[in-house]
Amino acid sequence: MNSVSDAENYVLIAQQEWALNLGSNARNLAAEFSKKHRVMYVNPAMDIKSIFKQIRTKHGKERLKMALGLGQNTIQAGENLWVHTPATLNLSINWLRNRTLYNNLNRRNARGFFQKHSPHFGAIELGGGKNDCLQR
Repeated sequence: MNSVSDAENYVLIAQQEWALNLGSNARNLAAEFSKKHRVMYVNPAMDIKSIFKQIRTKHGKERLKMALGLGQNTIQAGENLWVHTPATLNLSINWLRNRTLYNNLNRRNARGFFQKHSPHFGAIELGGGKNDCLQR
């Protein structure tokens, strides 16, 4: 068993879902960091477009449950590695041309993502206390 450093925990907020099982820098970094540190890999929040694309699949139904706060949102994927799926739904806004509207909806998406989590996001799941995480 590797010794885990008490000094550093890592939270990686990713743009690619862990479940896709594709090689990516974020996924590879999370696996590598978890050899000596506790790591929480945060999946992207589910958006409305993804619901329509994935709702008929088992994976899509599970993600929707987690987005609605009905499933187990944090799972342990390795000895020092946890994967978290936010309990929030984002609006699909990448197609918007109006910059003001885009910025306002983007702020709404960000608030939904971060307000679902305490300021101590991830610290307790990583085995720490509420004072082990940086305050905003």
